[in-house]
Amino acid sequence: MAIIQWRVHHLQYRQMQKLERQQLEIESYRRRLELEQISSFFSGSLLDKRTTQDVLDSVAKDLIGRLGFENCMMYVWDEEQELLVQQGGYGVKGAIDSQSDTDKYHLEKNRGIVGAAVSSAETIVVNDTSQDPRYVSADDIISQSELCVPLISNNHVLGAINIEQSQKNFFTQHHLQIVSTIAALVASRLEAIQLTAARHQKELELEAAARRITETELSMLRSQMNPHFIFNSLNSIQKYIWESKQEDAAEYLTKFARLMRSILEASGQKLVSLQKELSLLKLYVELEHRRSNGGFDYTITIDPAIDVTNTTLPPLLLQPFIENAIWHGLNPKETQGELHIEVRRANHNLICLVDDTGVGRNASKKLKDAQHTSMGIAISNQRVELLKKQTATEANVVVLDKLNNDGTAAGTSVTITLPLIEEYAKVHDC
Repeated sequence: MAIIQWRVHHLQYRQMQKLERQQLEIESYRRRLELEQISSFFSGSLLDKRTTQDVLDSVAKDLIGRLGFENCMMYVWDEEQELLVQQGGYGVKGAIDSQSDTDKYHLEKNRGIVGAAVSSAETIVVNDTSQDPRYVSADDIISQSELCVPLISNNHVLGAINIEQSQKNFFTQHHLQIVSTIAALVASRLEAIQLTAARHQKELELEAAARRITETELSMLRSQMNPHFIFNSLNSIQKYIWESKQEDAAEYLTKFARLMRSILEASGQKLVSLQKELSLLKLYVELEHRRSNGGFDYTITIDPAIDVTNTTLPPLLLQPFIENAIWHGLNPKETQGELHIEVRRANHNLICLVDDTGVGRNASKKLKDAQHTSMGIAISNQRVELLKKQTATEANVVVLDKLNNDGTAAGTSVTITLPLIEEYAKVHDC
């Protein structure tokens, strides 16, 4: 009899254990299902949110509405202010968006439970806030329990979700699991919004740079039509006519017309072949050399490693530097001067050198007003700077004052470094 009773009790005990296991399995399944449903809901609701504010407001309200929390506050880390900014919130304390910015509660990174969670990048659960010295209250409503989950994406803390309850020991492991899952979704969405905003800002900057390039090209066109150069060229033609040198005048006028046409054609293009640019510059130097009665010698040297047909550069970029060397360096010199123009290749750069043996910059400033030429050089400098940003490669202008052994001026050397842009035909066809 005793054995039978024992067996009955044993069977009953095993049956109770089985029921408990089944109930635990059912509860575990219910919680997994609830977590999946909540994750699916929040994933869907976040997809159409386009701003950080929309995300934070939506999540705060949905956490209150779907999970029955009393207060939910959303914080974002502000790098400039070095503060955790209370940017979203909902609950019995009211909606954050109805408060002015001065009434919102902002925190230093290490202050309060929120600051501690963000600083450590770890979730903090406080079952009794009266026993935790980190707890701070911004109003008369004292919370008994607090759960703070940092928003982390790619090991970078973006902010935090902070939930407060009036009941002690309120938060369960299941609450922690749900809020942690939601925090991961929110962090991912916030980072996506920030990346989109950064990309949009970059596009705006590129558009602004493109506009500046266009404006610079227009300014460059006006500056290249140098009235001094045109006036003096016409004077030279007139001089040949007065001296009955019709052939010289006709030849000069023909070259002058070719130069003006080349300048106008080049000014309408963003890039020209190095071959065309050198042809234009050579024609310009020939006219200046003739107008100065051969007052200076000149050489133009090209690196044989450069394919001048398929290598490109912005048009008329070098002309202001050459003009400056002739007008303000060589022409004021009483003795014969020299102008050397060199183009060479150095890795992924095109190095352009304009070197003269003129009177130097200091003497030039005393002799003549270089305002117009300085404008042309300023525009060229600006174009080089824009080209550097546009191509993300090295580009600059370096001016060197040359000196003799006795310390007197020996001329000026200008080095213009440009990105090496090849395959002219493809670029030009675009």
